[in-house]
Amino acid sequence: LIPSVWITKVQRLSIRSKKRNSINPMDMVAIDLVTMKNLSGELYQYVLLIVDVATKFVILEPIESKEIHIIALGLAKSFNSYGWPK
Repeated sequence: LIPSVWITKVQRLSIRSKKRNSINPMDMVAIDLVTMKNLSGELYQYVLLIVDVATKFVILEPIESKEIHIIALGLAKSFNSYGWPK
């Protein structure tokens, strides 16, 4: 599981854009991959960070590696739970 310290830092994330094309939730998302190097013995060493640009809603999905099929499965799992971007 993700330590609460990480969640607190992620919730403070601010997305600023000069031109905002998305006004509805899940019209556009920003995606990043966070490495947790201090947890070398744990199964999940990466966190897939997905932010809804319109609402700034943060989704954190722990993943085992940064291989493309693992990232795709993490994205699919998150989007199936919270809705697919338009």
